[in-house]
Amino acid sequence: MKKIGLVNWPDWKNSFLTVFVDKGWSRIRKAYNYKHFGGSLVDYALTKEKLCLDAESSGTTQSRINMIVVGLPLEVQDELDCEEITSIEKLFVELRKLDDAFSKKKKEVTSKSETTSKSKDKLEDKRKKPDKQDEKKPCFMCAALGWPNHYHPTSECRNKNVYSTKIKEVNLNETNTISEVLQASSNASLN
Repeated sequence: MKKIGLVNWPDWKNSFLTVFVDKGWSRIRKAYNYKHFGGSLVDYALTKEKLCLDAESSGTTQSRINMIVVGLPLEVQDELDCEEITSIEKLFVELRKLDDAFSKKKKEVTSKSETTSKSKDKLEDKRKKPDKQDEKKPCFMCAALGWPNHYHPTSECRNKNVYSTKIKEVNLNETNTISEVLQASSNASLN
């Protein structure tokens, strides 16, 4: 306000546009990376052309056509003849022809993949679910050490080392009690 004043609106506008103009690469990156993932091919081409014009208004028609085609799926690209498409209008005509056939083909592929993914999900669910027998049995290692009713898989038991030392001592005919084994293991873990 001090520099320009309140009366001179064109200077305010120019100053505002100079300070807050987009100086980054985001518009260009978005235009170049925009790809077709679903929906109408013509809608995609219109959006991509607009993005290309926003990013590079001085670009040639052929560069815009190339940018649009490169963002299409490979199946659609293979159907388009590069020499025949010399204008954006011709590209739109060809895309309209391919739009119905491509959307039908894509629906067939997705329905097949859904059925195979559902069967895979069922197999994974069966693998992930532990056996109910394992869930209901108490851990025999914890029970032998005097802690009954500890329900967890024996492969995940935290008392494996204590149990194995107890078994070794029993096998060596030592007469240590379980409490002595536990004290020895707790003293060993503290040291």
